[in-house]
Amino acid sequence: MKLTPIFVLLACVAAYWYYDKGDNGHHVYTTAEEVAEGLDLTGRVAIVTGANSGIGWETSRILAWKGAKVVVAARSLEKAQKAADSIRAYYPGQSLDLIPLAVDLESLVSVEKFADSFLELNIPLHMLILNAGVMAIPERTTTKFGVETQMGVNHVAHFYLAKLLDKKLEESAPSRVVSVSSFAEVASSPKCLENPNLECDEYNPWTAYGNSKLANVLFAKEFQKRNNGKVVAVSVHPGCIATNLQRHMEGISLNSLNVLSLVFKNPTQGAATTIYAATSPEIFTKNLGGSFLANAHASRTTSPFWVEWDEEGVHSKRFWEATEALLARSLEVEKRG
Repeated sequence: MKLTPIFVLLACVAAYWYYDKGDNGHHVYTTAEEVAEGLDLTGRVAIVTGANSGIGWETSRILAWKGAKVVVAARSLEKAQKAADSIRAYYPGQSLDLIPLAVDLESLVSVEKFADSFLELNIPLHMLILNAGVMAIPERTTTKFGVETQMGVNHVAHFYLAKLLDKKLEESAPSRVVSVSSFAEVASSPKCLENPNLECDEYNPWTAYGNSKLANVLFAKEFQKRNNGKVVAVSVHPGCIATNLQRHMEGISLNSLNVLSLVFKNPTQGAATTIYAATSPEIFTKNLGGSFLANAHASRTTSPFWVEWDEEGVHSKRFWEATEALLARSLEVEKRG
């Protein structure tokens, strides 16, 4: 299916109406700076994947600006270093604590090396922000570990990273895991997630993307249930934002994106919900662990099936177990070569 500019426009407008305004005053166009007002994150440590562009860069910028030590994670060390340098250049004269590290989420071996490199730093971890992603790849491709690329990068690799760093998160508690999802999970086909490879028999770029975004929601929900309460996990919908994520989209020209930018959020507004999830005391005081957040407040998912489909958390449990099984097979595939 080709996503037309009109469809994108209508979907974004509908999503904005659906999520509306929270009881904390945050709304569609709240900025990350507004959410971070008054914060002092000195002594806190964050990892942000996909930190070299878009909302990942904005998230890293805001956290570092507020005093956190930020591990700027990107696909290559060169990209990570450039991102760190550009954040420093944004605040001339201010000393920012940024650590560039490489992680290729199309490789579980790379994920392992990244986790090892972080653990060797011997520092705590208070915020694990699983932000990196790919969207609507026109033709089916696979990762180095043999999983369809969108599910592999957006979910499986991040799932593995969270498992590798789970002990560190517990030791550093109170800490948080933020899984960047999307309202696009409405395009998912939950039955496909019953497939051992977590994908549909027939590839559709938008269904595959929707499945990976639903996976992010299920991951956060089940992580929260399995945790001892010291680590809080949430999923977030950042909003419709014109970023590098759209590079695979068919049927949408740069001119169309310029028109759609009139209703799209900018990256700073798009990072607001991630910053809220990673830093707001409300996550604990309102008991929002496992929740889906949008416009910097607790929200509902867009999927009409969501409440009745997994009201008791049965599917999130099965999906977690299916991901663990797929992860074990995938590690074998990549290490076997």
